[in-house]
Amino acid sequence: SEARFSLLRAVNALREPFGLTGASNRIDRIGRCEAVLVFGGDATAEAPAIDWQIEESARKRNGKLVIAGLREVKLTRFANTQLTYRPGSEVALANALAAIMLEKKVADLDYLERYVKNFPALKTHLEKVDIDQAVEATGISRQLLEEAALHLGRAESVAVVIGGDLLKTTQAEEKIRAVANLAMVSGALHGDIGGLFPMAEKGNTQGLVDMGVCPEYLPGVQDYGSARSSFEELWKTKLPEGGRDALAILEGIEKGEIRFLYLAAVNPLVAFPESTRWRQALEKLDCLVVQDILPTELTQIAHIVLPGSSFAEKNGSVTSLDHRVSCLKPALKLVGNAREDLSILADLYARLAPENAPIDPKDLLDELKVAAPIYSDVCFPAVGRCRPCLKPTWSPEFHSLKYVPAKPGKTGSGLQLLAGKILFHFGTTTTYAEGPLTVAPEGYLTINPSDAQKAGISEGGQAKVTSASGSAQAKVKISKKVPAGLLFAPFHFSDLNINQIIPSGSNIASVQISKV
Repeated sequence: SEARFSLLRAVNALREPFGLTGASNRIDRIGRCEAVLVFGGDATAEAPAIDWQIEESARKRNGKLVIAGLREVKLTRFANTQLTYRPGSEVALANALAAIMLEKKVADLDYLERYVKNFPALKTHLEKVDIDQAVEATGISRQLLEEAALHLGRAESVAVVIGGDLLKTTQAEEKIRAVANLAMVSGALHGDIGGLFPMAEKGNTQGLVDMGVCPEYLPGVQDYGSARSSFEELWKTKLPEGGRDALAILEGIEKGEIRFLYLAAVNPLVAFPESTRWRQALEKLDCLVVQDILPTELTQIAHIVLPGSSFAEKNGSVTSLDHRVSCLKPALKLVGNAREDLSILADLYARLAPENAPIDPKDLLDELKVAAPIYSDVCFPAVGRCRPCLKPTWSPEFHSLKYVPAKPGKTGSGLQLLAGKILFHFGTTTTYAEGPLTVAPEGYLTINPSDAQKAGISEGGQAKVTSASGSAQAKVKISKKVPAGLLFAPFHFSDLNINQIIPSGSNIASVQISKV
C-alpha cells in the first residue's frame, strides 16, 4: 500500500523509542494548544480534520502557529512564523530549534529530566549543535529560528504535526525521529493537551498498518519476528520466515522470482514512485489480479479484474489518525458484479482452504481483539459509531541525531521537483469524479517567477521536466508560494503521472525544465 511511502515510515521511526504506532493523542487536543508546529506538509490538503484543529488554535484561541516546510501552504496566512527550508535540511532544522530552546531556557526541562532516559546525552548533543551551520543548511535566518523556537518553547501546550513532504522524502525515518525529539523538548509529549501527529493522506491508512498489511508487523503493529510464534498458535498454521516490501516485490518481478501478483485497491502505476518501472514490471507477470472499484490504466493490463466496492457500499470500519474507530454501514447498493472486499477475500479463502469453516465477520472481530491488543477495547456495533482512543504505552527515549546532507542528484540543473497532495483530490480515485474535476481538472507544475523567467516559461504555458527516472509534461502555474529552485506538482493525475520521474523511496527529484 501507499503507507509504505508515508505513514509506515513514521510508525517504524516512533514505535521503538516512543512506543507510538501513530498519533500520540486525540486530534481534538490540537485545537486547545497554545502553539502548533506543522513540519513538512500541507495539513489543509492532507488531513482537513487536523487543519480545522490547527485553525481552532491559531485563529480562535490566539495560539502561535509555526509552519516549517519546503513551500508556503494555505495555513501560512495564519502563521506567526514561516520557516521555508531547503530540501534535505529537516534534521538540521529540528536540531537547531531544539538547541535554541535549551539555550534560551524555554525547553521543558522538568519533563525531560524526569522521563528521558538519556537526558545528559540529549543535553550534550544539543549543546554541540552549530546554529550557524543550521542557518547555512536550511537557508533560514537565525532570527527566524529563534523566533520559532521561542513561540514553541514558551507555550504551555504544543502540538507537532508531520506531513507528507517530510514523511515521503529520503532518509525519512531519521528526520521523523529528529522532529519527534524536537516535540519532546518543546513539551508536546507532556500532558493531555497537544501531542505528536504524523499525517496520513487517506482515511484508513492507520487501520491498514494496524492490521499488519506489511512484512514488518503482524496485526496490532507487533514485530513479525517476535510475534510470529504466537500467531502461528492462534492461526494454527506455519508462517513464512518473512515477506517482501513494495520495493522487494518490484525487484522480485524484475528478476522473474514473482510471476503472480494480486493488487487490491492500490495503483502503483500512478501512486508509487518510479511508476514507469512498475508498469514495465507488471507487464512481465504471468498473472496480474486487480481488485478495485473503477477502470484504470492498471485494470487495462490486468489478466483478472475483481470488481470491489466503495466505502459507501460496504460494511466495515475506519481507523482515524488518532486511533478512533468508526463503523461503516452500506448507504448504496452494489453496482453490477461488484462485491464487498470481505466477500471476495472470504470466497477465495474458501476455495483455497475448503476444509476450514466459512469466514464470519463477527468471528473476525472477536479474533481481532485477541490478535491486536490495541483494539481490545473497541466495540463494533451493528449500527452506529464507536470511537475509543487507543492510548500508547509511553517509554520516551532520546536518540542523538546529526544532520546528514541530501545526496545530489545524478542529473538535473539544480532544480528540485516535489510531488504532493492538493486539497481538491483524495488519492487518485477522485480524478474520476465530476465535482473535484470542476475545480482541479488536470495536473500542473507550480514554479517560482524567477525560475519561470530563466526558462522562458509563461503562465499557462507547457513545460517539460526531466529527471534520471523519466520525463513529464504539464501546464505551468507561476507562484511565489514555491521558493526559487523548487517546483511542485500534484501526484493525483494519471495524465501527468508525476511519480514516473520520482526516484524510489522519495517524493523529490532533481530535474531539468524546458519550455514546450
